[in-house]
Amino acid sequence: MPSLSAVLTLSSAILITLISAPGEAQSRWPGWLPHRGRHFPQAEGVASPFAIDMPAATAAQGIRFLAPNAISAYDRDALAQAMPAIERKAAVAGFNLQEGNWSYQQIACSLYANDLLLLYSLDRGPRDQSRFSVVIPRDRKSAVRVVPILRRSFTPYTSAPGNPVTIAAFNSLRENSASTQKPDWLLTGRCYAALAGAHVQLNSPESGSAGDLQIAMPSVLKIDGARNIVQFVDVEQPRYPQQWRLIFDSKGKLVKVEVSTFPALQVKILP
Repeated sequence: MPSLSAVLTLSSAILITLISAPGEAQSRWPGWLPHRGRHFPQAEGVASPFAIDMPAATAAQGIRFLAPNAISAYDRDALAQAMPAIERKAAVAGFNLQEGNWSYQQIACSLYANDLLLLYSLDRGPRDQSRFSVVIPRDRKSAVRVVPILRRSFTPYTSAPGNPVTIAAFNSLRENSASTQKPDWLLTGRCYAALAGAHVQLNSPESGSAGDLQIAMPSVLKIDGARNIVQFVDVEQPRYPQQWRLIFDSKGKLVKVEVSTFPALQVKILP
């Protein structure tokens, strides 16, 4: 059985290979495009509904969570106009906005400027929390959508990330987008995760503490025939990272979402 040092050395060697020799990794795993890697000749002519090469800051700065006092006057007016519909549809989904001290924040995703996205939450203690998100068309011509996330600390029958209601609401955002340019694939994934209630924090080789060994798992876009698979790891909860896997068709329509949780690797430092 190999020693821990040997295992860590092997892991480091694999990691260095993936980061410092992207061309070699690309040839071994065709179709995988390392997150923010340089342009590869193999990527030329690849058909995808997403922009493959985007500035690194795009996915990091393209989404924000705004408190009510930071929301624009225009959006506050849109929210006021939509409140009757929000309360009615939230009640149908099992959320009573007239009971409890509900709070909300805006999910500001630069990809979907035609819609106002909100995240509502009610905290009555560790075992009694409720959350749902809302999609409000700014042109007020389409219907308001309510996406259940957590109801009194219980998930819906199908959890929010993979729920058809969440996927349908997100596809309506995509269809309502006025942009004619291909969107950034990682920002697209992060905006979907936000709609499903997640505050995604991407991992990096520099993250971690003295007692935790954080394995760098780069965000990737896999083009597999007509499928475009966006994959990234959320380390908002460092001890239990979540891997998101979003599957889009050739036109950028989201068809399936998978989220898996796994314990982070820990190293105990002996005296």
